[in-house]
Amino acid sequence: MNQRIANMTKDIWTRLADGEDVNMMEQEYSEIVLAEFNRTRALQFKINQTNPTSERMKSLYSELFDTELPETTVVSSPSQIDFGKKVKLGEGVFINHSLTMMSIGGITIGDGTFIGPNVSIVTDNHDFDDILILRCQPVKIGDRVWIGEGVKILPGVTVGDGAILASGAVVTKNVPKNAIVGGNPAKLIRMKGETR
Repeated sequence: MNQRIANMTKDIWTRLADGEDVNMMEQEYSEIVLAEFNRTRALQFKINQTNPTSERMKSLYSELFDTELPETTVVSSPSQIDFGKKVKLGEGVFINHSLTMMSIGGITIGDGTFIGPNVSIVTDNHDFDDILILRCQPVKIGDRVWIGEGVKILPGVTVGDGAILASGAVVTKNVPKNAIVGGNPAKLIRMKGETR
């Protein structure tokens, strides 16, 4: 009972970030979370209909993320991001086209990280027995990470600084600093600096 009362004092975003079960039929979910989802979808539509070389693109992405996009950071369109306020991008980040972010649980991307085309980063899943129950885990990507084309990063993954995720990798577990991983599920290929 005490845990239930404690959960009621947390806001919906904290509960989601903490990985607590959230019923998508809850009033707070409907009023707060869906409002952000719809705000982001409307901006995402506008971004994907704007000439990618337009000077407006930086300000549109800043509005989407609800924070000033660093001057040295580039996000290419088209993209599909569902909760813009839950994404934090560092300096010097480059994101190629066709990025998908299911970001309700929170996504942080560190300075100097490069992301190839067709990458998916997912922070949420549903209970197997009750699809209306949402469970989230944040994804944290360190500095100077290189994410290859078609990589999928699943909920709760932390990628260490300097890591390389090979094209097509499905990353289900944490990746150590300076590791090179690939495959499905992704496994360690070698550490940077090791000879083959």
